[in-house]
Amino acid sequence: NYLSNRKPDFTPHTIDCGLEPLPTATAPVVIDGTSQSGYAGSPIIAVHKGLLVLAGGRSTIKGLRLSADPQSDGLALRSGSNVVRANVIESCRSGIHVEGDNNLIGGESPGAGNDIRSNATGVYVRSGTGNAIRGNSIRDNSSLGIDLHPAGVTANDAGDADAGANDLL
Repeated sequence: NYLSNRKPDFTPHTIDCGLEPLPTATAPVVIDGTSQSGYAGSPIIAVHKGLLVLAGGRSTIKGLRLSADPQSDGLALRSGSNVVRANVIESCRSGIHVEGDNNLIGGESPGAGNDIRSNATGVYVRSGTGNAIRGNSIRDNSSLGIDLHPAGVTANDAGDADAGANDLL
């Protein structure tokens, strides 16, 4: 699947989900806001109050502005090998909630990073291995920018008794 929103004008476009959740993506999907005419490095397609759930794996989300409410996550990666780049994710409980392996959030090339801001937690990694969080601007969150399960500060000291999403044992 490939979703592209090519509209003829250059004004920002908002999808307001209100009280209705977005359908869960159970198969690979590409949602590419950078294909919108007028895109110049900053998202002009906004999804408001809609949790986007990727459960099929091998999906790409790029060039969107995702915002929810403080009680909901913005993007949930419940599968593996997803790519999330060039998005603005704001005003959510967790900007991105990860429960899968080998996901790439951001990247090293120019323009690949996400702007993850003004959430409770920027990125919450509940489970998974091989996840890469690179080149993002993660700022102005009220709690941790990156939170590795279990919730709260997780010491990065290999060889002791703590465990978690970063497999510290």
